[in-house]
Amino acid sequence: MLSQAQRSTILELNTQQVSKREIARVLGISRVAVRKVLRANSTTVPQLQRPEKAEPHRQQILELFDQCKGNLVRVHEELLAVSAAYDSSAPH
Repeated sequence: MLSQAQRSTILELNTQQVSKREIARVLGISRVAVRKVLRANSTTVPQLQRPEKAEPHRQQILELFDQCKGNLVRVHEELLAVSAAYDSSAPH
């Protein structure tokens, strides 16, 4: 994600007639990213709207966290074991 400073730099360089390719090279970003900022014509960093993947499993994760005494590696292993059990019981 580009910062507000990077976005304003892109817009400023564009007003100075610097090519998109050169802007991308100088900032070390892709030309697609430069185009998106120029299309938006804004320095505002967009908010990401992503659902949390773990939210439906929150209670199970918290219970495993307690059972595994805070060992997150063990929590992950337990979740994988439960997932594998569901996968093997599914009809093929």
